[in-house]
Parts: sequence; structure tokens; C-alpha cells
Amino acid sequence: MLAAAQTPAEFAFLSLDIDGFDYFVLESILSQYRPALICAEINEKIPPPIRFTVLYSDDYEWDLSLFYGQSIAQLDVLRARHDYALVQLEYNNAFLMPAEIAPRSMTAEDAYRDGYLRRGDRLEKMPWNAPYEELLTMSPTDGVTRIEELLAANRGLYELSLSEDASTGG
Repeated sequence: MLAAAQTPAEFAFLSLDIDGFDYFVLESILSQYRPALICAEINEKIPPPIRFTVLYSDDYEWDLSLFYGQSIAQLDVLRARHDYALVQLEYNNAFLMPAEIAPRSMTAEDAYRDGYLRRGDRLEKMPWNAPYEELLTMSPTDGVTRIEELLAANRGLYELSLSEDASTGG
């Protein structure tokens, strides 16, 4: 679509919120384009350092469950690969800028803490997240196990792991 619209390689703003294959679509875009500001939806139910993304499937339909999009830790992989900085998280919207022009860079953990966890109104704004609050207090390993249980019907249709720092204890 961007090529058909003759979008220049560098443009001002990209907003991506498709409740599905966000990670892979953004990866494809960033392989050819360099937006100055990106607003990318994350699956805020899944805390860092847990990496999660839905894999492409022709018959995917979001059922309003935990099975959608990408976690902030997964977005962080893409951010690093394309030399972007995570500059802000607002609930489930992560803002990225090219590292060379970003005023700051946050870790996925700090952005998640400030932009989601510490928001006292998060369950008022997103009451559908209440069943997944348990993930926020579990160890990362227990969180992965619990997500696997919750997504048992979707086995093989997603990627789920811990970030390398978490899996090595660093």
C-alpha cells in the first residue's frame, strides 16, 4: 500500500493497530521505510520480558481474548533491529522514533511500568484486561506457562518466549 501510494522512504508518522500480525507488518514496513514517529499497538496484557506475537494465518480472527498482536518485549526486538528508540507507552500504544533523533530511549520494562502498570485507571479504561492481571505479578517463567495454558486452543499459531536477558537471568 505504501509503495502504491508512492510514499517516500522517510515520512513523518505511521500508526499501526491491526490486532493481529502487527509485528510482521511493521517488520516489513521498516525493511523499506523509516518513519520519524511510529505509534504501534501492543498487547498490554503480556508484560515484559515475555515476548509474544501471533503468527500469520489466513483464517485468523481476533476473538477479543489474549490471542492478538505483539507484546512490548516483542516490539522491542524489532525496535533494536531497526535502530529505533522506544520513547513512550500510553496504555497499549508504543511510540518509537529513529534512535538518531529520539529525545530519549526507554527500556521495554520502564515504558511498560510507567505507561501501563502505574496507570491507576487502566482497568477502568480496559476492563477486559482484568482476567489477565495475574500475569503482572507472576515470575516471567510462570507467566509464559500461564499464557501457554490460556492459549492452548491456539498452540502453534504464536511465538512465545522470554527476552534473552530474562532467560539468562540478566
